Amino acid sequence: MRTQLPKLTLDTKQMKAVEKTISEPTRATLNASLMGTGKTLMATETALGLGTKTNLIIGPLNTFWGWHDTIQRQTDYKSNGLHKIDSSKAGLKHLRNLYEGQEGWYFIGREYFRTKDWSNYKPDLVVVDECHFAQNRQSKSHKALMRLKAGYKLSMSGTPYGNNFEGFWAVSRWLWPDIIPKSFWGWAYDWCEMGYSPFTKHEIVGEKEEGKFVSSLPSYVRLHPDKEIDTVEEVRYVDLAPAQRKIYNKFERDLVVWLKDNPLIADVPVAARIRLRQITLATPVINADGDVDFDDESVSTKYKALLEIIEDNPNEPMLLLTDSQKYARLVTRRLNKSKQVAFEWSGKASQKQREEAKKSFIAGGLKYIVAVIPAIAEGVDGLQDVCSVIVWLSHSDSNVLNQQVLDRIRRRGQKKIVRVYDIVARDTYDEGQLSTLVEKQLSMNRTLRKGRNV
Repeated sequence: MRTQLPKLTLDTKQMKAVEKTISEPTRATLNASLMGTGKTLMATETALGLGTKTNLIIGPLNTFWGWHDTIQRQTDYKSNGLHKIDSSKAGLKHLRNLYEGQEGWYFIGREYFRTKDWSNYKPDLVVVDECHFAQNRQSKSHKALMRLKAGYKLSMSGTPYGNNFEGFWAVSRWLWPDIIPKSFWGWAYDWCEMGYSPFTKHEIVGEKEEGKFVSSLPSYVRLHPDKEIDTVEEVRYVDLAPAQRKIYNKFERDLVVWLKDNPLIADVPVAARIRLRQITLATPVINADGDVDFDDESVSTKYKALLEIIEDNPNEPMLLLTDSQKYARLVTRRLNKSKQVAFEWSGKASQKQREEAKKSFIAGGLKYIVAVIPAIAEGVDGLQDVCSVIVWLSHSDSNVLNQQVLDRIRRRGQKKIVRVYDIVARDTYDEGQLSTLVEKQLSMNRTLRKGRNV
């Protein structure tokens, strides 16, 4: 049985945001507040203020309990809780109840959401949590969302358009279909800076005037944490081991390299970037299934740099980040072998295992979480209570995911200076990627910050 929690009170800024959302004539709002400003609480209080009967929340699966607990505590535990819609017997029953208009709070994971036809149902309120998941106008997620009508609409994300400004069209089109043009390219030529591509002829470079589009939206909210979390960032450069450098240079030049008797080939740029990152992590091998992997003999100068950071921060719990599940497994195995208690937080771990690891980490039993970036980027709260050290072993190509996972630690509740270490391999894709991601984040900050705030 989960512990009964006391009701939360909105602060002044949150209250203004809720009042703005409730009173908005278009019955739609985009809440682009940063992480740690209480978006879940504001959404719950918006529903209570509106008095809506059927409330549907679409979001990442691992946010379910956060929503559940917030709804329970804000209703003084008088509600029947949050009903999860999924493919289970109970989940399908909740879906039928929602279709029939039975009063209640309902939650559906975004993966399951896009498999359903929503054209014949209209909930009183729909909340889209982490709404950037539907920013691709050609995706099943966006198409499913466009079929879903609602009495009131609330989309939430600190990075609403994802990695590219053009994603704003899909996000805002669902909210205001009568205001945002039906033609994407008509919208794009109004708001976007255009370039030329020999392949598509239409290439969107970014926003024409940063911040102007959000200023045009009927109802836009962006709150910042009351207290900026002090952050110290440090780049630790490493040189690839001779074996790594030989493989890296050959692969970068030819996009094919032989590992013993097996060819490592990349046919497309995305695959090439993944392979280049893998080689900077450790010397790769081809496993029995024909996949790129790491083994106990893999040489990793990044791992040696990690051990130095651990020595510099004795007894500090740490969040260690990489885009490679196979490298996360290698690092976890090596740390545990050296009697450092570590857990691999990846798609290979069940939701129950992750919950148990989180509890152990907060309680002090687990010292290191070695996380694959997409697996921990959303819906994980509480790590900031005990951890203030982050180590990047590699980044994701998605700036949104990188920012979200950073804010797992750099958020409300953090009482220490956050130390962020970035282990970068010299003269590799690491360095080029780093500068690109920094520029993308600066552009996003300018675009979102200039909108009308409450």
